[in-house]
Amino acid sequence: MKFSLTALLLLAASGAAIASAPAEREYTSYVVTYNPDTPESVVDQDIAQAKENGAIITHRYHIIKGYSVDSPSGMDALNFVHADDYANKQYQPTIEEDQVVTTQHSRKPRSG
Repeated sequence: MKFSLTALLLLAASGAAIASAPAEREYTSYVVTYNPDTPESVVDQDIAQAKENGAIITHRYHIIKGYSVDSPSGMDALNFVHADDYANKQYQPTIEEDQVVTTQHSRKPRSG
């Protein structure tokens, strides 16, 4: 009987801990690229601003100027580049949702 009561209390406590855990945030992945003539300082400033807005930089590209980023709540953390007061208008980046790209059409397997 004592074991049953202890097990029941542990089960109730673990359920309460799970219920009080913060909800997992939804992130969307984006690729942000710049023209080759964009100064590195502009890219650095934009990365810092994205981080301030809650984004997570997942990779910095070196062959092309840019970075990949996971942004909470869609593109909210990257909207600063479209604001009227964006300081680097002449170096406006291109932002695309990250996705799988293939060079071949997928073919359905033959049956039979």
